[in-house]
Amino acid sequence: MEKYDIENLKKRAEQGDTFAMLYLGNIYRFGKDDIEPDAEKAFALYENAAKGGNTAGYLFMGVLYENGEGVLQDELKAAACYQYCAEQGNSQGWCRLGTLYLDGKGVKRNAERAKRCFQEAAKLKDSDGFLYLGQMHEDGIGFTENPFTAAQLYETAARMGNDRAQAQIGMCYEAGVGVEPNINIAIAWYKLAAKQKNELALWRLLDLANTLGGTI
Repeated sequence: MEKYDIENLKKRAEQGDTFAMLYLGNIYRFGKDDIEPDAEKAFALYENAAKGGNTAGYLFMGVLYENGEGVLQDELKAAACYQYCAEQGNSQGWCRLGTLYLDGKGVKRNAERAKRCFQEAAKLKDSDGFLYLGQMHEDGIGFTENPFTAAQLYETAARMGNDRAQAQIGMCYEAGVGVEPNINIAIAWYKLAAKQKNELALWRLLDLANTLGGTI
C-alpha cells in the first residue's frame, strides 16, 4: 500500500471511520511495506472500532487477548469478546468461542457448548463451522465418532474454499477415512489447498511426490 493510502486511512480513522480503523489495525498488526508490526497500535485501533459500534473490532480484540499480542494475554476477556460477537450474529465469533469451549481456554471445557457454537456458525454458512463439526465427529467429541459424517462436513467446507478443510478431506481420501480411498482425489484436494499455501497440503504433496516418484 502506498504512503498516500496509509495517510488517507489514518485521516479516515481519526474521523471515526471504523472500517478504516480495522484496516489500519491489520496493517499495524502484521506490518506492510515500510510499516513495522506494532500489535499495541493494532489493539488500540481495534478497540476504537469496537467502541464505534463495529462488531469485528471485538472479534480482533478477542484474537489479540487470546494470543497475548499487544496486550496481556487474557483468555477470559477473549471469551467475552467472542461471546459479544456471536450474540451480534458474527459467525467467526461463534467459531472462536467454540474453540475456547473445546480447549477449555478462558471458559470451562464444554463439548456441548462448543458443538452449539459451531452449529450456529454453520447455520451462518461459515466454512470453519463445518470444519470444526467435522473434527468433532471424527474425534468423537460431542458426537458419537462418525468418520463418514466427518468426511461429508469436511467436503462441505472444502467446497466453500476452506483450505484447512481441503487438506483434511484430502487426508480422508488418501487414508480412506469415511470415504473410499482415492489418491487422485486426495491429490486434487491437496493442490487446491496448496494454492492457498496450506502447510499440511504442501507437505502431503511433497511426501507423495517422493513416494510415487516424479511430479504429481
